[in-house]
Amino acid sequence: MKRIASAYLTGMLLLLSFGSAAAIELRFWPQSQILAPNESGTLSVLIDETLDVRTIELRISYDPLILLNLEGGPGPLFDETGCLIWWGFEETELGSWHGFAVVMDAYCWVTGPGELFYWDFTAIQEGYSRIVVEEAKLYDVDGEPIEGVTLNDTWVFVSTSGTSVPEQGPESQSWSTLKSLY
Repeated sequence: MKRIASAYLTGMLLLLSFGSAAAIELRFWPQSQILAPNESGTLSVLIDETLDVRTIELRISYDPLILLNLEGGPGPLFDETGCLIWWGFEETELGSWHGFAVVMDAYCWVTGPGELFYWDFTAIQEGYSRIVVEEAKLYDVDGEPIEGVTLNDTWVFVSTSGTSVPEQGPESQSWSTLKSLY
């Protein structure tokens, strides 16, 4: 009876481990930024895992009263493949952009870790902008969506002193945590 119970328990543990998709966490770098008005900044989207990727697709929103969208594009992981890359970046509406990068060669893809995508912007006036991730998708070498991809929101702070987070901010735990870092 013990042997049957042990085999049953082992089988259940195996099913649970294969049945759950591993989370793929992308991250912004730097995690948050402090800029002075009229200063330019860049946010990179990084992957820390060793993972084969054919495509990244992002939809991001921000406060257009605080930041001016400049451009975006594929990061070095895509640029350094030596393969044909199809990519695009557009401001879909004021305060929102869509960007993507796709490896077009059937026998080529990018492998993390590294920078997948970047976004350049300029600080317009003092304040803060939450960078909201509306969508973050990765596709594998066969062009199939990779499940469990996450990219957390981040913040850009614009301060005339250039070294401190503005006193007034959103009423949230993340604001208090970020403010304590500076």
